[in-house]
Parts: sequence; C-alpha cells; structure tokens
Amino acid sequence: MGRDRIRLVQLGDRARGFALPYPEWKGVLEELVPAYAGNIVLWNALFDLKFLARDGIKIPQRWVHDGMIMAHLHDPVRSVALKQVGPRLLGSQWRAGQSALKDVFRSAGWDFDTVPVDHPAYWQYSALDTVLTARTAEELWPRIAPYREPYELEMAFIHVLRDAEVTGMVIDLPYCRSASAQLQARAAVLKLQIDGISPINPLSESQVVSALQVQGAVLTKRTEKGNLSVDDDVLKSLGEAFPLAGLILEYRRASYLLSNFFVKLDALSTDHGGHVTVHPSTHPVGARTGRTSVTEPPLQTVPRGRAVRDAFVARPGHRLILADYDGMEMRFMAGDARCHAMLEAFARGEDVHTWVASQVHDIAAGEVTRGMRELAKNAAFAKIYCAGVEKFATTAGIGVQVASDFLSRYDELFPEVSAWQGKIVSEVSSRRSGKSWGYVETTLGRHLPCEPGEEYKAVNYRDQGSCAEIAKAAAVRLANAGLGDYFRLFVHDELICEAPEEVAAEVAMEVATTMEDSTVFEGLTFTASAAVMPLRWGDKYGAEPNPLMNGAQP
Repeated sequence: MGRDRIRLVQLGDRARGFALPYPEWKGVLEELVPAYAGNIVLWNALFDLKFLARDGIKIPQRWVHDGMIMAHLHDPVRSVALKQVGPRLLGSQWRAGQSALKDVFRSAGWDFDTVPVDHPAYWQYSALDTVLTARTAEELWPRIAPYREPYELEMAFIHVLRDAEVTGMVIDLPYCRSASAQLQARAAVLKLQIDGISPINPLSESQVVSALQVQGAVLTKRTEKGNLSVDDDVLKSLGEAFPLAGLILEYRRASYLLSNFFVKLDALSTDHGGHVTVHPSTHPVGARTGRTSVTEPPLQTVPRGRAVRDAFVARPGHRLILADYDGMEMRFMAGDARCHAMLEAFARGEDVHTWVASQVHDIAAGEVTRGMRELAKNAAFAKIYCAGVEKFATTAGIGVQVASDFLSRYDELFPEVSAWQGKIVSEVSSRRSGKSWGYVETTLGRHLPCEPGEEYKAVNYRDQGSCAEIAKAAAVRLANAGLGDYFRLFVHDELICEAPEEVAAEVAMEVATTMEDSTVFEGLTFTASAAVMPLRWGDKYGAEPNPLMNGAQP
C-alpha cells in the first residue's frame, strides 16, 4: 500500500451508486464519515480501511461490515471475490459491467492503474460496485446467522490489522540487495552445472521429469492431477544417487527466495522519514480454515531460518518482539481429544515432544536425543494432518516399517488421539446428503466443508481453524488491552510487535500474558512466549548462521 494511491471513492446503496474522484472529494469524505451514524458495508474492508486510515480517515468499528467475510463464512471453499459471489447469488446479469470494462481495457491497453477515472465504462463499473455490494451483503446476512460469533471476531480483527499495515515493517534494504545479488550469482552457477548434465529449464516440471528419467531415476509419486511429481521431497530423496536432482533442488530454492521475497521487498519498499518500510497485506481469511495469509511479500510461506527474516529489522531506538503460542496445534489436539496423559504433561510444563519421545522409547526425558524429539514432533503433525504411514516416513526421513512401528506405539500410548480422528471423520461423513459435502465445525461454530472422499482432512480443518480463531482473539485482546499500537504483523500463529527499547521487555511480558487462554478446554491453557530481539526478526534463530549475510548491515 505504500506506493499505491486512491483514485476513486465509491458510495451507494442497493439502488444508487456514485464514483467520485478521490483527490477532489477527500475533504467531503473527511467531514462525511464522522457525521454518519449507520452501518457501512464494504467488500474486503481491510483494504479500504487501511487506505483511508493512511489519509487520516478512520471509520468507527461499530459501523463497519464486510461482505467478503460474510461470503467466506457462508461458503469458505469458493471464491469470495465480489464479481464471483454477487452474480452467484443475484444472477449473471451483474457481470455485465465487468465485461464492458474488460473490453475497454483490451481495446485501449489500459488497466485499473491507467484507465482514465472519467471513462464511462470505468465510472459505471465502479459506481455499480456499491450497489452490488449492498445487495449481496443483504442476501448473505441472514445466511450467516449461525456464525455471528466468528463474524464479530473477524470484524474486530480487521481493525487490529488495519493499524498494523498502515505502520508497516522496516526492512534492511542493503541486505535485501546483497542477498539478491548473491542468489542471482548462485542461480547462474547452478544453471551452468545443470546444463552440463541436461540443458533444461529447472522450473519446468515436465522437463525435469524427462531429464531425471533419462538419467535412470524411477519416479512413482504423482500430483493431484495425476502427473509424475518432482517436488522437493522427491528431489531430496534422489539427491545422493542423481546429482542433477540436487542441483535442481538448490536452483529452485535460490529462485524461490529471489523472486518471492527479495525482489518483491525491494519493489514494495517506501522511504518514510529515512526508514525503508514495507506494508505487507494480510488476508484475514486467506484459507478455507479461516487462517490468515500474507502477500506482498508472501510471508505465510517464509522458509525456516534467517535468510528472509533477517531482512526485517526494528526502527531506530526500538526492538522487535516475537510472540508465539507454545505448541498450539498439539495442545488443541490434546484438549479436543481429551488425551489425559498429554494434558497432564502440558500441565506439568513438559516439553511435550521430548516427553512423547521418552514414552515411546521408554527412556528418561534426559536420554531423548534431538532426532528422537523431532520424530515425535513429526508424528504429532502426522496425527493432526491425518497423514498416512508413507507420508510420515517421507517427512521424517525414516523407513516405512520404522514409521509404522512408531505410529503403532503412539496409538497404544495415546488411544484418545486415534479415537478423536475417527470421530471427526465419522461426523463429517454423517453430515453428507446426496451430492452435498459434509463439514466439520470449529470451536466457534463455523462450518468447514470437506470434499467427498477427503473427509480425513476435517481433522486438520478443525484443529487449524480453531487455532486461527484463538490466535485472532488474542490479537483483539492485545488491542483492547492498549497494546495495539505495538502490533506489526500476524504470520500464522506468530505475532510480531515493535516497542521502544526502554519498554520492550515490559511489553513482551504483557503480550505473552494477554495471549494466554484457558477458556477453550477445561484443564488446558494455551500458553504463549514473547521474546525481545536484538535487532532482526531472524534473531529468533539465535546463533544459527545466515548464508546470505555478507557484511550487509542496516
């Protein structure tokens, strides 16, 4: 949002729409908003609210409604774009304005940034948006009556995100540019090495499949579309026997970091008072489960380690605070399954993965190795995702028989977990009727549909969707406790805050305390930890080296 500008302000109701040039009418809007006392329905409210807030115009939370959130709660599977939802509910005639504008774009070579604001097709399209929003929201409102609690949570959460996105995050631009140069150089070297074996495009799935088969690799894993897969797991497994696979994997990783993060960070940065700032865009319901996603750049896919996180730094005189729930998804599994042994371990303050490993191997916790702990952690997520033995074996890097034996022992020790999985899958199946899909409920009661034949995914949907609600509620509590001004970014279950260094330790303690939640399950507390970083987001990894840190300092 840093470099974007508002071109039009659109106002209307279910019968009339107006599109006004924003620069000329901004003053009127500044007077109109505080004087208006009534419901305002937006579509993707966060987008509108943050741009208005940037210009000093804030709409009170109590008046704001969001048709996009309504659409997601009503149908979390299909697109929530206004031009998809509106015609789906009101009739295909509502696509007419969109078609006319596309014709103008094609003939004149314009897009939304370059089309003249007074062009009739653009004007009509923009004005009718408000009418379509009003009518679609009116149609959706009674349909989401069962979901009022999650709806109110989402609306409160949007206002927390608005202020964070306006403030933005500071980046170390010299580091970003140094990292880009290193990644470009490394990718060029890797491409030469790949071409020396087989001249292919390493990013082309079909070319990689053909090249590896020529080398003698046997490929069996397939994608959802039925094509042979050469994903990271496959390339990793082939790496020792086929050097080409390892080179392709490394090339992909370098290209991914470069194109998805460092190039975008440079392009998105703005200079405000000497600070190079980016304003990541959060999608409040970026997934079916209601979990958020972050774009520009896509931080919900940020890889583990320092490489990308070291690009984000605190403002001068400030410190970043990283707050995260402790084993959130596993705690939810234990609480929802009423697995008493796990609940007791959490209550004692055990590192639960170490404790599980000690139980499976029948040894003292002090004898558990790092590898044993990692295996127990992988097993827990295999349960949450209902992964089969083979997937668990691949993820954990162990043989299928070892994986099978481990999961059998896990089920023997914690039978409530398997019973929990079976109960959820059975409930979803029982809710199917004819061609309709079954669904699973989150703890707040939102319905998450599951495709026929994929009811096993409901286990993860319930866990992940409920955890998303718990984390969003925590962000709202932080704002209500007066800590909202410190909030900067929300990535999955991690909350990133920023505070003046003289109060950072105190703020971190308050954030962790406020996030704590004992209301979801009896006998279980979702605890949180918050730590003050010396400078960078990547400092959470302590002494772990950053291969891209080549002397660039902010």
